[in-house]
Amino acid sequence: MSSLRLDIYLPAHLYLNGCLIKDLLNHPVSSNKTFRALADPTRREILGLLRHGEITAGALAEKFDMTKPAMSHHFSVLKEADLITSRREGQQIWYGLNTTVVQDLMAWAIHLIGDGKKSRGKQR
Repeated sequence: MSSLRLDIYLPAHLYLNGCLIKDLLNHPVSSNKTFRALADPTRREILGLLRHGEITAGALAEKFDMTKPAMSHHFSVLKEADLITSRREGQQIWYGLNTTVVQDLMAWAIHLIGDGKKSRGKQR
C-alpha cells in the first residue's frame, strides 16, 4: 500500500489582514505556551517580581510557600514560553524578564483589538 503525500507550497508573501502569515505563525505570542504560562497566578506574580530586574531562583522561591520542585516547574514553564531568561553565576541561577517577548505580547494584544475605533454595537 502506498501512502499519498501532499506538499503545499505557500507564496513567499502571503498576507492576512495586512500581516505576513509567516510573521504571525512565527510570532512568539502565537504559541499556546505563552498563554499557558500566563494563565497561572503564581507565574504572573513571578513575572511581576522580575519587572524590577534579575533575581536569583532562591530569592524568588522565598517569596512563595511551595516546594522547590514546584518552583522549578514554574520557572521551566516560563522559560519554555520564552518569558524569562536565566543565567548561571557560580551555583546561583539568576532569572530575568525577557522584555522583548513581553513587548511582542503587548504589540500583539494592541494589534488584536485594533485601533479602538470599531463599534461594539449600535449606538443611539
